[in-house]
Amino acid sequence: MAVIANTIKSVLLSVLVALLALLAACGGGGGSGGDSNGGGLGTGKAIQELRISPENSRIPLHATVTFQARAIYQDGSSADITRSVAWESGDPALAAFDPGSPNTLITKAEGVVPVTAKMGNVSGATQLTITSPELMSITLSTNTVTLAPGETESIRATGHYQGNLATDVTDQMSWASANDAIATVGSTGVVTAIAHGATDITASLDGINAQAAVTVAGAALTSLTVTSAQPSVLQGTISQLTATAGYADASSADVTSKAAWSASDASMASVSSTGLLSALAPGSVTISAGYGIHNADTVVEIVSAPELPGALTLQAIPNVILDNGTDTAQLRATVQANDPAAIIADGTPVTFTPDSTGLAFDSPGGTTVAGQVEGEVTSTTPGHYTIIAEVPATIAIDEVSVRVVPSFAEVIGATGIAIIRGGGGQALPGSEFTAMITNTSNRPFNIHKVNFTNGSTLLNSSPDSSLWGGPTLEPGERAAVTVALGAPQPINGFAISFEMSDTPSGTEFTVTKTF
Repeated sequence: MAVIANTIKSVLLSVLVALLALLAACGGGGGSGGDSNGGGLGTGKAIQELRISPENSRIPLHATVTFQARAIYQDGSSADITRSVAWESGDPALAAFDPGSPNTLITKAEGVVPVTAKMGNVSGATQLTITSPELMSITLSTNTVTLAPGETESIRATGHYQGNLATDVTDQMSWASANDAIATVGSTGVVTAIAHGATDITASLDGINAQAAVTVAGAALTSLTVTSAQPSVLQGTISQLTATAGYADASSADVTSKAAWSASDASMASVSSTGLLSALAPGSVTISAGYGIHNADTVVEIVSAPELPGALTLQAIPNVILDNGTDTAQLRATVQANDPAAIIADGTPVTFTPDSTGLAFDSPGGTTVAGQVEGEVTSTTPGHYTIIAEVPATIAIDEVSVRVVPSFAEVIGATGIAIIRGGGGQALPGSEFTAMITNTSNRPFNIHKVNFTNGSTLLNSSPDSSLWGGPTLEPGERAAVTVALGAPQPINGFAISFEMSDTPSGTEFTVTKTF
């Protein structure tokens, strides 16, 4: 009935080149492509014209458009060949086709984009005009602001566009204060309190406004000081900085989490938004904080500590497990010293922290042996999980993701293309089907057999692993197979399926590409 005509197992580029060559041969010989509804295709006659719809359309930025391609034959008949043509954007910077839905164009910027569909040596063209997105409303991060004279607060603006799109438009807004003597506002939405009283801040864009009420009260901000928990900090460790605001009534307030932090040399130190200093390299570094109309500095001395942890790498092997509560992922945290020539002492603590309770750990961490700490996780709850490993109070930290699935089929991506010759619900000899699978995990899988079916009818089955390049689909690897019809077949839903298994868990699963 059907025979396996050719197989490949290589990088994606090689597969695409082969498929394009096949399409060219089909177009040059007058064949027709696949129907997006799965119905009968083509007439076996040469294509006279290829039409794209919608024609010369206009859509706002951030929207998508799905195109259709239709072949017009010499006898006036036609067929939907959307799935069989090669789609191309004339300017991917303005709009690009979605890899997961090759006839769906995603807009990226305003402008006019030529769109082309090709089948062999026949092509059709149209253009898409991408207009400004239609703004429906604006919301502000806060509608009420209370400040003391000299203090500042940043207001963010979110634009809500047609199509349920929301995006930050703070820098696009026109900002204005009803009374600059009480409070001013900058072009980026930063409100500065000047004197006691009340005023309104208005943000405007494309004729749509949003307002925030500002009240200025209390003692004026008069000073800012920055202090370090230690005047000298060991390289590779974390230290807390504090920003304190002083007011005209002699009161003070901790504004550490409200201040804007920076370091004079980013290669020596970094400071988080909460004032945590990461000591990266030895030397003197100036740490600055800004709050309201005031700025303050402090100098921190970072002392060389070659044997302290300076980095950490975390691996999950494998990074995908079954949700049966017994399949395991091994965590391996490797700690490096500040000095690559130094050795991390055995007994250095490492902690493992998941982003949810869906994972079960054999241990929340441990201590290093030869610079490493290992752990194990299981789960009964499908999902994506992030695990953080760190040496407490140091800059040695890393994270890794573990995916929990009910079937390994979820981490095998399947794509394909069909060249169907025929008509009237029949697929003729020479019709070809190509399926490619990709292992998106770091776990190897076995491929035992490839089956070709038409509806519930098995047309061909082969256990010959040489046809797809070998018995094992390694992490990140791709395998592809092309199947050709040797006899006419009614079109009932063609599919290529890969029978696979996982050795450690002993589970079997099937990955199917339907056409």
